[in-house]
Amino acid sequence: MIRLLILEENRHGEHCRCLSEGGISIHKKLVSGQLEVLASENTYIKDGNFATERMYKMLEKTLLSASRAGYESIRACGDMTSALKDLPGTDELLEYEESLNELTPKHCCSLICMYHINSFSEDTIEEVLRTHPYVIKDGKISKNPSYVEKLT
Repeated sequence: MIRLLILEENRHGEHCRCLSEGGISIHKKLVSGQLEVLASENTYIKDGNFATERMYKMLEKTLLSASRAGYESIRACGDMTSALKDLPGTDELLEYEESLNELTPKHCCSLICMYHINSFSEDTIEEVLRTHPYVIKDGKISKNPSYVEKLT
């Protein structure tokens, strides 16, 4: 399995420390390519703006590369704090969240969007919840009763 983490650059050290304390050999996983830690400044908000299509293509390329390299699955976690920066394109956040649902049936993957619920408005959290069929709350994954399937 490959793990891809996207979070604010100033949180990389803290997150890697937590993984190490959890028994994960960070250096070994990074060197082997099983773990990739990317900065939201170089992904979500590259060049000072958020672009749904760019992020979708980056994730799809990562999923295809992992499959070609022989990995059976990938887990990608993205910290969505960068959406609070009110940069151009952040109004596309919900479109991006919905688009991720198109990737999961095509690839063996878990795509986890991480929101600090105390940092976002209640309305934003409710809107985001409507875009995902599953949620993780209190460390447990469950079907999301707020999910509204996109009509195609």
